[in-house]
Amino acid sequence: KHQNSGSLVSLKELSKWQLSDDGIDAIADVPTSVKLYSITCTNREVAYWIQPLFLCKGMGLVLLYQRITNGQQEFLLKIGQEFGVSRSNVYLPSELVYPEEEKKATLPKGEVLVDLIQSEEGGRFLQNENRYQLIQVDKDIDIDDNQIWVSVAEFKTLLATSNLVSIQLRCIASLLLSTLNPLLWGKK
Repeated sequence: KHQNSGSLVSLKELSKWQLSDDGIDAIADVPTSVKLYSITCTNREVAYWIQPLFLCKGMGLVLLYQRITNGQQEFLLKIGQEFGVSRSNVYLPSELVYPEEEKKATLPKGEVLVDLIQSEEGGRFLQNENRYQLIQVDKDIDIDDNQIWVSVAEFKTLLATSNLVSIQLRCIASLLLSTLNPLLWGKK
């Protein structure tokens, strides 16, 4: 079982950020900060509020590896932590590098089938982009202890279960709609 290794810290303990009237500002060379925005709306239950938005100036990388085994498509998933999900562990894409992380993904040999950049902006993020890649890999690549190969049917079952897969895995799964639901695309 994999456990979350993060912990809460006081804002006073953050060495690369400082609290300001506008949010939490980066004072070191880091790609993330939090800004506070005043929101006014006349058609909501609350007419005015202060909304914190997490700014990401880097680009994340989301990789999903697939292979063919005995004529069947399989996907490599990672088991790990995603903050904000009520479970202790969720299924993640094969590799995931957040915009604020300094690590680099180690890519196996393979063919990039899909490569796109998507804005992840929404109710909590601003200037957050991820590069999504679907990569066909060799059948026998080395995998970590917290990674598993799943069939199309198993992948569909995971996606249909609430709070079991990360938002990044859901996003990259949208690139596989014709594989996951072939009848909707006129395939048998």
